[in-house]
Amino acid sequence: MTGADDRTPILIGAGATTDMTTPVEQARSPFDLVADAGRKALADCGAPAMADAIDTIALLRFFADTSHRFATKLGASSNPPRSVAKRLGIAPQREIYTWNGGNMPQYLVNWFSEEIAGGRMRAALICGGEALRTQHGAERAGIQGVWNEDLTCSNVYCHDGAGADTPSPSWVDQSGAASTCTGCSAGSACASLTATGDRRSGRRTGSPRSAGRR
Repeated sequence: MTGADDRTPILIGAGATTDMTTPVEQARSPFDLVADAGRKALADCGAPAMADAIDTIALLRFFADTSHRFATKLGASSNPPRSVAKRLGIAPQREIYTWNGGNMPQYLVNWFSEEIAGGRMRAALICGGEALRTQHGAERAGIQGVWNEDLTCSNVYCHDGAGADTPSPSWVDQSGAASTCTGCSAGSACASLTATGDRRSGRRTGSPRSAGRR
């Protein structure tokens, strides 16, 4: 890390998960797949304490919450980012569920890099995933409700577009505007990490990025 500023955003790891063997009848959720990718990203960064540094988690919006064509009867999470965070054993202060759009991963990398460089963020996990094969197979088998997760949204943070964070039962959309949380439904996965370099301790703290699809 010689020569790096303490607040320089750095990609520090990557991971990928593809599950084509779990029977669809077991209805493995997209939260499980995304969390698996997140674990691999954390392991890849080589810093055992990395998970403790994460203060922000951002989950890319699922297809099921984007279009009626992908709506599922398997159930929903009232707080999708927290469903992933719970599986990873982390408790970030800020939880973000993005708007739909193929530009969102890069948008988040840009935004979070600015936050890290500005000292407003220490580490962030950007994640996303789909379990469409499982979803369609489980629905054909008549399975319903197994992805329901009732998690409070009381500590969800949203970005106000000016660098401040406000506790609110809201999600962040692409423009930074908050939208009301009404409950959200819930492969392969990949992950990369971004970090700030600490020259004084030789330690890396960072912003993991995880993305997945199935």
